[in-house]
Amino acid sequence: RTIQTRTIQTRTIQTRTITQFRQDELKVEESREKNEMLYSQYHKQPSLIVSATVGSFLDPGQEVLLTASRKEVCVWGMGTEDFESCPLTLLTKHHMFACVMACIRIPTMQNTTDLLLIVTDACKWHLVRWNKRCRIFEPATCKGVDKASTSTAEGGLNIPPEFATHLHPSGVMTTWRPGAVKSEHLVLVSYWMDVFHLFTISEEGEQINVSVRVSRDSTDYSLKAGIPGPETQLLHWSFLQPPNDLDFEDCPMVVLLFADASDIVQIECAAIKTAEDDESAFDILQGPWGVTNVQPTAHTVLSCGSTLGGGCLCLSPNSIIAVGDQGHRGRTSAPAHFLCATQLGLISVGGKTTNSSCWLLGTDSGEVHALLVSPEKLSPKCKMDVVHLPLDTTLSVPTAMFTFTSHDRTILLWATACGHTSVLQVEMPASTSDGDVAVPVITLLCSPFERSLGAVHHAIAIDELGVGETDLVLACGTFGDGCVRVCREGVGVEISVDNGPELHGCSRILPLALEPGSGFHSHLLFCFDEQEETQVLMLDGYNFLPSTIEGFDHAASSLLALTTPGGHIVQVTPMQVRVVCKGGGQTHTWSPRAGRIEKAAADNWQERSRLVSSGIGCVVAVGVGCAVYLLTISEGGVVEERGKRLLDNQVSALAVLVEGGAGGQGIQVAVAEWVSNAVGVCVGWRLDVPARRANLRAPVRSMAWWTPAEAKDGASSRAEGGKGGLLVVGLGDGTACCVDLKSGQDEVEPEIGDGFRVGDTAVDIERMGADAVKLGRGGKLYLQSSKNAVWAWGDVGNRVHCARVCGVGHCVLASCLHTELMPDSLVWLNEDARLNFGQVGSQVELQWEEKVLGDTVVGMVHHPEHHCLIVQSQPTHTTRPGGTGGGAMMMLHSEALEEMWRMDLEPCQAWSAIAISETVDPDATSEAARWLSGLVFAASYVTADEAGMASRGSEAEEANADEDLNRKEVGIVSAFEVFSPAAHERRGGSAGEGMEGAGRAEGRCGMRLVGLVEVGPVVTALHVVTDGVLLAAAGGEMVQIEFREVGGDVDGGRRASRQGVQGLDELWVRCEMRLVDASSPSSSEIPGKMVRAVDGRDGTVWGVQVQGELLAYRAAKDQDPSKMKVHRRNLDCRELNELGELTCCRVLGDGRGLLGSAGGTLAVVDVEGAAPDDGVGADGGAMEGRCAVAVAVDLRCGAISSVLPGRMGMRAIPYSGKEGGAERSKSQPAKPDVHFLYTTAEGAVGSISFVDAALGQDMLKLCKVFAALMVPFVAPKHRHAWPRRNQEQDGIGDGLSGAAAVDGEVLRQLLLSCASDAPVSPAEGAGLVPSTVALDVLKKAGVGLGRVRAFIGSNGLHL
Repeated sequence: RTIQTRTIQTRTIQTRTITQFRQDELKVEESREKNEMLYSQYHKQPSLIVSATVGSFLDPGQEVLLTASRKEVCVWGMGTEDFESCPLTLLTKHHMFACVMACIRIPTMQNTTDLLLIVTDACKWHLVRWNKRCRIFEPATCKGVDKASTSTAEGGLNIPPEFATHLHPSGVMTTWRPGAVKSEHLVLVSYWMDVFHLFTISEEGEQINVSVRVSRDSTDYSLKAGIPGPETQLLHWSFLQPPNDLDFEDCPMVVLLFADASDIVQIECAAIKTAEDDESAFDILQGPWGVTNVQPTAHTVLSCGSTLGGGCLCLSPNSIIAVGDQGHRGRTSAPAHFLCATQLGLISVGGKTTNSSCWLLGTDSGEVHALLVSPEKLSPKCKMDVVHLPLDTTLSVPTAMFTFTSHDRTILLWATACGHTSVLQVEMPASTSDGDVAVPVITLLCSPFERSLGAVHHAIAIDELGVGETDLVLACGTFGDGCVRVCREGVGVEISVDNGPELHGCSRILPLALEPGSGFHSHLLFCFDEQEETQVLMLDGYNFLPSTIEGFDHAASSLLALTTPGGHIVQVTPMQVRVVCKGGGQTHTWSPRAGRIEKAAADNWQERSRLVSSGIGCVVAVGVGCAVYLLTISEGGVVEERGKRLLDNQVSALAVLVEGGAGGQGIQVAVAEWVSNAVGVCVGWRLDVPARRANLRAPVRSMAWWTPAEAKDGASSRAEGGKGGLLVVGLGDGTACCVDLKSGQDEVEPEIGDGFRVGDTAVDIERMGADAVKLGRGGKLYLQSSKNAVWAWGDVGNRVHCARVCGVGHCVLASCLHTELMPDSLVWLNEDARLNFGQVGSQVELQWEEKVLGDTVVGMVHHPEHHCLIVQSQPTHTTRPGGTGGGAMMMLHSEALEEMWRMDLEPCQAWSAIAISETVDPDATSEAARWLSGLVFAASYVTADEAGMASRGSEAEEANADEDLNRKEVGIVSAFEVFSPAAHERRGGSAGEGMEGAGRAEGRCGMRLVGLVEVGPVVTALHVVTDGVLLAAAGGEMVQIEFREVGGDVDGGRRASRQGVQGLDELWVRCEMRLVDASSPSSSEIPGKMVRAVDGRDGTVWGVQVQGELLAYRAAKDQDPSKMKVHRRNLDCRELNELGELTCCRVLGDGRGLLGSAGGTLAVVDVEGAAPDDGVGADGGAMEGRCAVAVAVDLRCGAISSVLPGRMGMRAIPYSGKEGGAERSKSQPAKPDVHFLYTTAEGAVGSISFVDAALGQDMLKLCKVFAALMVPFVAPKHRHAWPRRNQEQDGIGDGLSGAAAVDGEVLRQLLLSCASDAPVSPAEGAGLVPSTVALDVLKKAGVGLGRVRAFIGSNGLHL
């Protein structure tokens, strides 16, 4: 709790204990480098709406809807025009530099705008009001402590030192009501489980009074149920509404739904009374009524006011009950599992308002229900009716519901954690006077909200191409939204035409613009080499019509098609170059004297103006065998052969560049050859011998000239006179690179830049967007290989920026398209040869494809050999349609997410953990070692379902079963072999033989059970320590399981005598599994609760417990796996207490690791303490050590669910060329040493980089400057924010230790806030320039802005 208040804005959490320890006591070896600087950056911020409220925030009397997510606050007005397509109008949006946890409207009595109370994840509260002149939310002014001065209405949620801090697992919970005095308002806030805060906000004229009190337990009338307290959990609460909302002392009453220390759910009515002897405290007193032993799964209480006479409703999955001071008022069964609710209001009958109320309920299946509550006459009972409200589509699972009424319209905001936040219109038909209550009618409207990634439960990092690009596989969502998503960073494609006509045998797609001056394509040519034909499709807006072009040779396949500035059409076929004059009249042709044309390329459009004075329309180069011909097309359409060059090998690719130069010296033709894999440049009309040649590692399949943009000072980055250029080359091995071939410098070797992998097959390169028609300088390139595509663009920083093109699926052929209605688009053929059209996005962001399971994912692993995912799922509350009601394990293709195999368990059995054995030595040649390295271990447990117990089989089989299987909740660890027909045949088996139980479909992978061991308690985590050793966290013990191969060949295992053991597949005994003796040091007792995460490296294993300590184990090295022993390390983890509850871990090796907490804190920790090499203490027992925190950063995005090694997106590739190389080397940023990705339960994906200390100090100063100058609530374009908090400019950077973290998102948003120019699309390689004021402040602070800017740019933040 000793958080430094001056650094809280940068989300850097440092304690005095940690800082003192790191500076004075930690001993670090000189040979071991430790970069203590962390750089954090978002790839996907949480878009879940955590809170919403309605009030007059912008103008008095004009109500608006305010929504808050983790990253921003938005204010919406009711749409008036075209309401169905635009129901909400965005009025203003503000980026938040502290994550919003809750926002509460505070109405005002004066003719002013309403106040807004915001609680953030930094344990801070802010009472803000809209500043109309500056157009920002800024802290309001309230009375100070001495009642004479004034101060800003903001502060921290302080707690007394005697309280332990246990964060509320559901986040911040709030409830509001008017106070007993006019213009007074009460707000209860629960940030921790063991302490509540009471806000009292009042007005005295234009003055605002704010007091914050903390709950205490010091009176005889305090609530005796243990709430608030660390052993209880508040599930929900609500202030009671009139009548009967005050006790006999006129204290407001609140209804509490909580689970006590025995997990018994109770409802208590409690009174809130401020302490007379302590202005900073309040008491929670016993109320007049309560209900014990409520449904164990109850989760929500709703205050009903006049409908129940001050009572409340309680929602649970099974029922809805009504309670109050008159006891039990009513009960109705729940037809579905309701998750959340919102009140629609009182019902009017015959134009008169009644005491009947209507509530809207959301279910776990995405359905909407209406709850009608009506009190009965002359009876305390009430009538409750639940009515399903039909919709044409199914919504995502809701997390919260909010209603907004304005302009006689009511909309329902359906907030979701995984999927689309929906907007629905609610209409309440007029009720008749005969007592029949009308049912609301809902209509789905267009939603302006961003799609949410969803709560991430599990994550896997996959590098399919093996080049350091990480694809994240995420298990997201719960209930019906449970899904698996494959995420990668890139540009998306919005598909406009899906599954069009089939075009089997198409070899290439060529776009054509018949009107050269329009800049837009008008036709598409589909070329068929085998059929020797060209089909034409005319583009008319969004319509695509078959057509023909007059004078065009449709009976031949086209290699190239273009239009000259004079309007002539040039068609290159394998037999001739054909020019159709403008208007379809005269035709000119050129044919090679021998052979066929195999390759063709044309010059760039922009430079043709230099040739017009010579009467030349365009330049075309063709490759015929080993010869290259240079042709010109005159303004009259005449084809003339200008030059020829014979090569040693056949031509594999061509590219033409036209630049300045007399006598045709500006003509440069890049030529690539087969066999030698050489690339050279032929210059001039005569195609002189290549001045420079480069030999590449693979055949060149495509090329494109790319002249980079000029530098800021106007000096060209290429050779003097414009000779030469940058050549982007696509190779046959699926990679691409930049080659610098400058003419006239024979003594200089050509420079080949760093390459990047596009896919697995030959790379095709094509210009994209407007440059596909006007082939100008720079521009964008589209690179296609196998099932992968890359979008590349240049930058003034002498770097090629690349991004994956996502959303085209498995395309086999693609081409760029640029029309007036579809700019920057793609046309492609999918794997079924169907035509598709889509527009490419302009932003590089996280893209994903998903497989909806409808169940909650328990665990998953990736099998690299078979390119598949093994996923465990479990239905929640409802039985899966068509399933057995138990858990399921399935195999999904890691790219297409197609289900390849599936196994369902019986209802009595459920999955609990999964792990894969992949620690085998890569140099091992043993067949047994390779076989063990691919095993999948799955943990399950049997429940007390007697019907499930009886499903084992016949009486004889049951008699052979172990008696221990009859126990309740028996933990089982099973070993599965992943099998495929291809792998079976590679190992010598015949097709179809011995494939029982392996796969359900021919040619697909499958799994079969090869080993099984009963553990006893439920296994919560699995980890393969080394070959043949498996650690399992079961109940209160960490047990060691040894496994080894038995039997002969792949099908030599013996079939088990019992089938379907507890719902598992048929058992083939090939893997022997046994538990290590519990008395040995390998099995040790775990203090605290169950283990939720395990990770290991180099024989070191860490385990993270639920509300417990960090566990550490170490495996003995250099021993036979059959004799391997795993020993527990006793760690002193007192320094980890400041991090809160741990949720995940990642072992980096050599005693260092990363820990994630439920509060969103990521910490780098070191396990210190001498240990023998064999991992065994001197006395043969456990080893000692202690855990020290090196640096901790609050990532501001909720509980961290996983930490994975890897990096998102493609690296920026430096241009080749020694010219200016010294300057480029100076501007190169310091590359991070290590990259890690993290995911959170709120749906965020980000990266963490270790940076060098020198650059880190500059970035740290920069964040310190911003933290001192900026306020948390600043509009993106607000330029008046810099003068704020000037009193803190002195001493910037002082008092900061060397161990700190840098928040890249804060850095980016703050630079955006002080931008002096409008933003430029990142696709253009430019960004925002900080204002002069910002630069002056940074200069005074001594920040190396250039180095910081270069580093941020290399990580994808274009500033």
